[in-house]
Amino acid sequence: MKDVYKETLPVCDICKKEDAIYDAPYAHGPWAFQCSGCMTDHVPTSIGFKLVKGEEPVMSDTDRIAGIHEAMNKWDMDTLMELVGDGDITEYI
Repeated sequence: MKDVYKETLPVCDICKKEDAIYDAPYAHGPWAFQCSGCMTDHVPTSIGFKLVKGEEPVMSDTDRIAGIHEAMNKWDMDTLMELVGDGDITEYI
């Protein structure tokens, strides 16, 4: 489940009581913002996005290069493209 960073967290669409920490499919309808209680009751946590309050941490160049090399060794193209972003992969190899 991928983390999505948000300045403020929405209220759970199901119980309307807690801050939502997931954006995921709901068993009885479309996708919904869900708190931890509503999420565990309805859908496996491998589907959707985890909502994190705040700004996305900045990755150091050393960590990015290590992640790129690891993704290349595993042939993990999704992770590789996420780490490279709009950059040129040749800058990291």
